[in-house]
Amino acid sequence: MKERVDVYLVNVTILEGRHYVWPDMDSYVHIRIANSKNHTCIRKNTDCPFYNEYFVFEFKKDLQALIDQSITLTVIRPKTCWRRRKILGYCTLDLATIWNQPDHLFFQKWAILSSTSPECTGPRGYLKVTLCILTKGKQAKIPLANPTINEQIEGNLLLPEGITLERQKALFVFKVYKGDDILKYKSTMIDLLKKSRRTKELPCSLLEVTFAGITVSTTIQKYTSTPVWNEILTIAELFPPLCQRIKVVLKISNSSLRTVKYINLHSIANDQEDGFLPTFGPTYVNFYNTDKFGSVFVGRVLMALHTQLQHYGRLKSVIRKPLMPINENNLYKHEPVLLFGAILDVNVIDKRFSKKSIQFGISIGNPKISSQVNPAGEMYPINMTPPFKATKADDPYWYLEFGNRIPCISFQNNFPDLRKRFYNANLIDKMAIDFKSRLDAIEPFFEYERMHIPSDIIETKLIEALDRLAISCQKYIDMTQPTIDKFVTELDKEKLKLCLREMHDLEQLAKTIYNSRTKKKSFRKAQKLYRRLTLLIDHPQDCWPEIILHMVHNHKRICTQTIKSRSVTFSMIAEEAGCNCGKIQDMFLYTPLKLSNPQKSFIACKISIILWMGLKRHIDFCFHSLPKCFKFPSELSTIEHVPRYLINPEKHCRAHIYQGNFKFGTDTTGLSDLLARIIINRLSASTEVKKNALNPLWNETLNIVNVVIYGSREYLKSQPPSVLIEVIDHDTKFQNDLVGRSFIKSSVKFKDEPYTQPDFPPKLEWHQVLNHNSIVGGIVACVELLEVSSFVELKKSKHKREVSGIPEDIKPKLTSYKIDVMFWGVRHLRKLHGISITKPKVTLDCTVAVLESDILHKHEQNFAIHRKELVVELPQEDKYVPALVFKLFDNRSFGRFTYVGNHVVQMHRFLFYPLTREERDHKLAESQQKSYDSMDSKAPSLLEVVPKPSPVTTIVPEFKVENEVVGCCAFCKRISRRKQIADEEKKSSTSSISEFEKDIIEEDEFTDWWNKYFFSIEKPFNSSTATDIDRPISKSFRLKIYDDELEHQPEFNYLQDTLISFKLVRGEPTGDDEIDEKNIMGVFKGNIKVYPWSANRNLDYVSPSGAQLKNNYFDHFPLNESLSFLARVYCVRGIKLRPMDISGKSDPYIIAFMGNQQYNDVKNYIPKEVNPIFGRCFEFSGTFPFDTVVTIQVWDWDRNSNHDLIGETQIDLENRYYTKHRAHCGLPYEYTEIGYTPWRDIQTPSDILEHLCERWNIPQPQYFDTYIRISNLMFAPKLEEGEQPKAIYSKHELALNVLHRWNEIPVVGCHLVPEHVETRSLYNPQHPGLEQCWVDVFPVTDLPPPRPVDITPQTPRKYELRVIIWNTEDVVLEEDDFFTGEKKSDIYVKGWLTGMDEAQSTDVHYRSLDGEGNFNWRFVFRFSYLKTEHKIVVVKKQKVFDITPTERKIPCVLKLQVWDNDTFSPDDFLGSMALDLRRMPRCARSSKKCTLELLKPHAPQINLFKIKRIRGWWPFRGVDQKKNEHFLAGKLDAEFNLLTEEEAEANPAGLGRDEPNPLPKPKRPDTSFSWFKNPFKLLRFLICKHYKWRLIICLLLVFVALSIAYTIWRFPEMTIERVLNLIGK
Repeated sequence: MKERVDVYLVNVTILEGRHYVWPDMDSYVHIRIANSKNHTCIRKNTDCPFYNEYFVFEFKKDLQALIDQSITLTVIRPKTCWRRRKILGYCTLDLATIWNQPDHLFFQKWAILSSTSPECTGPRGYLKVTLCILTKGKQAKIPLANPTINEQIEGNLLLPEGITLERQKALFVFKVYKGDDILKYKSTMIDLLKKSRRTKELPCSLLEVTFAGITVSTTIQKYTSTPVWNEILTIAELFPPLCQRIKVVLKISNSSLRTVKYINLHSIANDQEDGFLPTFGPTYVNFYNTDKFGSVFVGRVLMALHTQLQHYGRLKSVIRKPLMPINENNLYKHEPVLLFGAILDVNVIDKRFSKKSIQFGISIGNPKISSQVNPAGEMYPINMTPPFKATKADDPYWYLEFGNRIPCISFQNNFPDLRKRFYNANLIDKMAIDFKSRLDAIEPFFEYERMHIPSDIIETKLIEALDRLAISCQKYIDMTQPTIDKFVTELDKEKLKLCLREMHDLEQLAKTIYNSRTKKKSFRKAQKLYRRLTLLIDHPQDCWPEIILHMVHNHKRICTQTIKSRSVTFSMIAEEAGCNCGKIQDMFLYTPLKLSNPQKSFIACKISIILWMGLKRHIDFCFHSLPKCFKFPSELSTIEHVPRYLINPEKHCRAHIYQGNFKFGTDTTGLSDLLARIIINRLSASTEVKKNALNPLWNETLNIVNVVIYGSREYLKSQPPSVLIEVIDHDTKFQNDLVGRSFIKSSVKFKDEPYTQPDFPPKLEWHQVLNHNSIVGGIVACVELLEVSSFVELKKSKHKREVSGIPEDIKPKLTSYKIDVMFWGVRHLRKLHGISITKPKVTLDCTVAVLESDILHKHEQNFAIHRKELVVELPQEDKYVPALVFKLFDNRSFGRFTYVGNHVVQMHRFLFYPLTREERDHKLAESQQKSYDSMDSKAPSLLEVVPKPSPVTTIVPEFKVENEVVGCCAFCKRISRRKQIADEEKKSSTSSISEFEKDIIEEDEFTDWWNKYFFSIEKPFNSSTATDIDRPISKSFRLKIYDDELEHQPEFNYLQDTLISFKLVRGEPTGDDEIDEKNIMGVFKGNIKVYPWSANRNLDYVSPSGAQLKNNYFDHFPLNESLSFLARVYCVRGIKLRPMDISGKSDPYIIAFMGNQQYNDVKNYIPKEVNPIFGRCFEFSGTFPFDTVVTIQVWDWDRNSNHDLIGETQIDLENRYYTKHRAHCGLPYEYTEIGYTPWRDIQTPSDILEHLCERWNIPQPQYFDTYIRISNLMFAPKLEEGEQPKAIYSKHELALNVLHRWNEIPVVGCHLVPEHVETRSLYNPQHPGLEQCWVDVFPVTDLPPPRPVDITPQTPRKYELRVIIWNTEDVVLEEDDFFTGEKKSDIYVKGWLTGMDEAQSTDVHYRSLDGEGNFNWRFVFRFSYLKTEHKIVVVKKQKVFDITPTERKIPCVLKLQVWDNDTFSPDDFLGSMALDLRRMPRCARSSKKCTLELLKPHAPQINLFKIKRIRGWWPFRGVDQKKNEHFLAGKLDAEFNLLTEEEAEANPAGLGRDEPNPLPKPKRPDTSFSWFKNPFKLLRFLICKHYKWRLIICLLLVFVALSIAYTIWRFPEMTIERVLNLIGK
C-alpha cells in the first residue's frame, strides 16, 4: 500500500558563518531542497557573517518521497559589475539524515563547507544552522533555556552520529554486473505466470545509483529479462559522507516502472577503531514493486560496492566505465531451493468473494512455469491451489471446504547458497525473543508497585534472564566463530566479526550489570542490552527473495501477503532454523481499497498455513517437520515427490470472555453495541450484545465442540493453536461494523491430563484488539482446548441460547471499592444536529453500575450537587479493573435524553489506597528526606528530624538560638555556628551581592524585568559553566523558563490534580486533527478517586488532607461556586513564527480575548520579524465558571490584503486557579517590596504558608531567627554560592524558602509553581510556531490587586565606541622589496562593527621591515545597543522598494584586520581578530605576553560595557590555507573607550587625528614612505643609504677615468704645442 500523503515542513535557520577562507568578502547563503529555493540577504565585508534568518519549506508528499530529497547549503559571493558570482563552499545532506535524528532536529550545528574544486579537500569555512523536519500540527522541540551553548565549532559539527571530523576524498565504486528475472509489470496473477515469447514484450532496463545528491546510471539494456551491464559506476564524495543512504533504482523503461532499494551506510560500514570502510557484495539485490494489491517481485541485480580513499590527485565526480564479467561459480554455489506450503484452513472469507472460485499461489522470486495434471485432466501450476468455491458458515463469513485432503503448494528455483546469512540472523533473533520474553515477565513488577512482589522473586527472575543471555552469547560464539572463513563476501566476514565482538561484550555485561541494591536500574540496563542485541539481527545483503502469498479470485490477483524467507528457512541445527519453519501461521489477507470503503478496508480472508523452505535435497526433513497427524497419499512412489495433498486424520473449545475496553465507538454517536465472536477453524460462537457500551462486561463462557486441531500431542503442547476473537459493533438495521481482532493462544489439555494447577484452569489476561495494526482497545479473555472422545451432534435451537458464566476459579475475585466523583461542570458545549445543548447531564459508567449527575439548566455550567459516591464490587487485582466511561446527555422535551458524547479513561490512574489517621500522623512525624543544601552548596544540611516528644501532642519546644550552643540538638549547634560565622563575615563584608550584579544595580534606569528574563535564558541559576563575567545568577535575577506549556510539566501533575478536563467525543477518530477537533462536543470537568472500602473500618481512613473518607474524598476541595477574578496575560515574545509574506518574514501582532472582552493590538505590529518581542500585558475581568479560557492569537499584518492567522493558543484559567500547585501566580525566588520586580501576589509568603498548613491539616509554622519549623521538620534558607548567612532572616524570607521546598513535606507535599515564563505552541495545522507568556489570576477580594509587571520592551541605547590604534608589532612580512629584496609590509588596520556597512581604516605605515607599525589613529563607531539581549540594533531597509525598514539584532562584535597595502594589485590580507565587546579577551600588558592563547574560548574575558575603557595588546590571527592552521599574524596595541551618547556629546573626539581632541602624529622611521608618492625620498633613503660608498668610489673612478681620458685626448695637442713652442724658441 502507498504511504499516506501528509504535509511536512522543513525548517532551516541560517545563524552565522565562521572562518571563511576568503577574507573580507560579501556573502549570502543559498538553500535548495528539491526544486524549492531561497536565500539569505547579503552580508558585506566579513569572513564571519551573522545572518540569523529563518526559512520554511513546505512539501505535500509521503514520507519516503520526502526523505529521498537532499538539502544543499551554498555560501556564495555575489556578482558585481566587474566580478562574476563565485561559490565559496557548500554542504549537502539528505533529509533522511535529519529525520533519523532525535526529534528530527539538528540544533545549532556547524556545517562544514566543502569546496567545489576537486583539488581542495580542506574546509572552506563553517556555517551554523538549525535544521528540523515537522509534520502537520507538530512543534519543534528547540531548547530555549540556553541558546548560546553551541559556540564551539569542533565539538558541535553538523555530522550524523558516528561520523568523525577528519574527512577526505573517497571514491564509492559501484560494480553492476547483471540482472536476472526482470519482468515487465503485469497486474493479474495469470499474466505474471505467462512466459512471453515476443521480444517486444520483454523489458528494457537500467540501474540508477544516487548518493550524496549525485546520480549515475548504467546503459539501457533492451528487450531482455536477463540484462548484462558489466559497468563500473563511480561517485566521488568526502568520507565520511553526511548522507547516510544509498538509493538504488531499477528502471524498466517500457512499463514506466521504478523500483527502489535503499542501502543504509551504517549497516555496511563500521566507524570503530577495528571497523571497516563501506563495502557490499558481490551479491544479488532483490527489487519489489508495491501496488494496491500488495508486493510483486520485479527482479534482482548482481552488484557490489567498495570504497577507495584518495590522498592526492584530482577526482572526477561521476565516472562510468566497462567492467570485466564476474564468474559466479567462484563466489558461491547455486542450489535448487524448495518452498513447500500446506494450507490447513481458510475462513473468515468476505461474502464479496463467495460467488467465484478462489485460489492461492505462492512464489519466491520469479515464478516459473511448473505444472501438473489433476484427476479431472486439468493442468494447474504446482505453486497454486486448485480453484475452490466458498461455503457459508454459521456467521456472516464464508470458508473453504477441503474435506480430508489438505491442498499443498510448492515452488522451486535456483538461488545462491547463502543460507549462513539467514542462520546467523535466526540465531540472534531467537536469543532476542527469549531475552525479551523474560524481561516482559519482569517489567510488570516495576510498573505495578502495589503488587508487593517479594524482592527475592524479582532478583531471581532478573538474574535468571541475565544468566540465560550470557549462556546464549557464549553458545553463539562457539557456533559461529569457526564459520568465518565460509562466508563469501567481505561484508559477511566483517559483520560476523562485529557480531562476535558484540556478543563478547554482551556476555561480560550480562554478568556484571546486576546490582541487588538498584534492581530497577539493573532492569533498565538489561533493556539496553536487548536493544543492542536487536541491532545485530538484520543483514544488509539479501539472501533469497521474500515469499509472496497471493489470493486469486476469478483469475485476478486480489491481495498478497509478504513473508520473510528467513522465518521459514530450514536448518539441521534447531537454533539456526526460522522461528516459523514447519509451524502453523495464522495471517490475514487485506482487500484492495477500491473494492471497499476507503475509510474502512476489510479483510479478504484468514488463512492458516504451514511453510517450509530449504534445499531440495533436504526434502525429507520437510515432511518430518510437519505435524504427525498428516498422512501422505498412497499414490506417491518416493518421498522425493512433493505431495499435492495431505490427508488429515477432536477438541472441545471453551473461550472465557470477561470484559473489554475500547477507545471509541464505531457508530455515529460514538458508542457501540458490542459483542465478541470467537472463530476457530470454520466454527464460531458469539457473546451477548452489550448496548451502548465502550467497557462491556460480558462474563461469558463460549463453548464450541467438534473442533479439529492438526498436530501431535507434543506439537500441540509446544505450539498451541491460536484462536481468533473479533469484536463486532452490532447493528439491527445496517451491516455490522468490525471494531477489531485479536489472536489468543489457547491452553491445550488432553484426556489423560488432570485439570489442576499450574496449567489449569487458565488465567484471564488482557489482549490487544487491533484494527489494521492500530490498537483500538483490549479484551480480558482466555481460551482452553479440551480433548473429547467423540464428535457431538449439534442441533440448532430456535430459542434464545443459554448464557454460561465464567467459572468462579477463573473469574477474578471481587472486593468492595468506593468511587467518589466530583461533578464540577461542563464547558464549551457545541450544538448537536443544529440544536443547542441546554440541559446537559453527565453519567459515569463503571461497567457494573452507573452514577448520574444533576441536570444543568439553561445558563448553568456548574453542578449544584457536585460530590457523589458509589460503592461497587471490582476485581482485587489492579490489572482487571474496568475502564470508566463518562457520557454526556441532553435532557429534551417529553423526558427524552439525547446522547451527545463520551470519554473513556482507565481506572488505574484514579486508584488510591487510603491511610488510617494513625498511619498518616506517623508518616508526617517521620522524615527520610535530606536537605538540598548538602547537594547544591557547601553549606551544612539544615533539614533534620527532632525527636517527637509525644505521639499525640503537636507542641514544638522553642529553641533559644544565641551565640552559645544551647542543648544537645545538632540542628541548634549548626544554627549557632552559622550565626557566629555571619557575625564575623558582617564585620568584613557589608553585602553579599556579586560583582556582576553590582554592575546591574548601578544602572537602575536601565534595569527591568527583561534583564531578569534574558539572564535566566543565558545562564540558568543551576548552571555550572559560568565564567568570570557571567556568574550563576542570584535570586533577584532568577526566572524559570519552561520549554513547553505549564500543563505539560509532570512535576505539577499536568495541572490535573484538582480539576481534570475530560473531552467528550462523538464519533470515531479519523486521525485528522481538524476533523477530530470538530467531533469534540464539550468538556466535562471533575475528578474521581477509587479506593478499597470496607464497612467495618470506614471510620479509620482519611484523605491526604486528614479529612475522613466516610463523607467524601473531595470534602476538603473548594466549592464550585461563582468566583470573580482578575487575569493578566503577559505575552513576552514569539519564536520561529511561520513566515507569511513573500519576503520570508511576517508582521506579527496579537489579538487576545476572553468571552466578550477582546484586545486587538494591531497598532503595535512588529514589521518583518519571525522572532518578535511583544512585551504586552492584557488584563481581563471574569467570573468562574462563565469565563474560563483566554485565547491568544498571533496574526500577520498585511497592507493590501486580509490579515493572516499565524496561530493561536488557549489557556485554561480555571485549572490553574484551583490546582494545589498554585499555578495562578508563580512564586518568586526572592521577597522584595521595591525594585523593578516586587512581590506580585496578593498574599505574602507567610500568609500562603499558613493557608497551606491549614488546608492540609498540619501544624502551623513556627518562626525562629534563622529557621522555620513545621511539624518535626526544620527549614533554613538555602545559601547560594558565595552568599553569606544572615544573623536574622525575615518572616517572609523563611516562609518563601519553605514554599519552594514544599514537596519535601511527607504525604501532603508537592511542587509549587515558581515565577516562570512558559513556551506555548501556536496551533494552526499549516503554520506552527511558539510563543512565550505567563498568566496571573487573582481573586477579587477586599484587597487591591498588585500592580502589573512592566514588560514593555527596552529601547536600544545609543553608544559611541572609540578605538585608538596605537601600534602594531610582529606583523607578518609578505612582500620582498623590489630594490633591496628585504621582507617588508605596508601595514594598515581596518575595523568595523558587525551590521555596519562602512569600515574604517588607518593610514598606511609604509615599508615596515620588522612588523612594527605606528598609527595613532582613532576609529569612532556609533551604534544602538540593547543591553538585555546584548545585541546591536540596526534599523534600515533591506531592499530599495521596501516600505518599512527591517530591524536586525546583531551580536556586538568588533572586527579588526591587518592588511598589506599594494599599489597596483589587491591588498593582501594578513590577519584578523573578532572581539565581542561583552566578552572581550583580556589583553596582555606587553607585546611579549601577547599570544594566540588570549583568543582561546576558555581564556579570561572582560566586559567592555562594564569597565568602559581598556588599553593593551591583542593578537591578530592568520590562517595557513595549505596546512589549515592558525598562526600569529601580528600584535596590536589598542585602546578601547565606550561612551554613552550623552558622554560622547560632552567629550567629542574626531576621526583619525582630526579635531576635536586630536591625536599626535606617530613617530615613524624615516624609511616609512611610498616610493610611488615620494620618488626623491626613494633616492635619499634607499640609494644613499645602501650604495653611498659604492657611489663615492664610482664617482672617484669616473673622475679618474675622465681625467685619464682627457689627458690622453689632450696629449697629442699638448705635445705638438710643446714642440712648436720649443721650435719657436
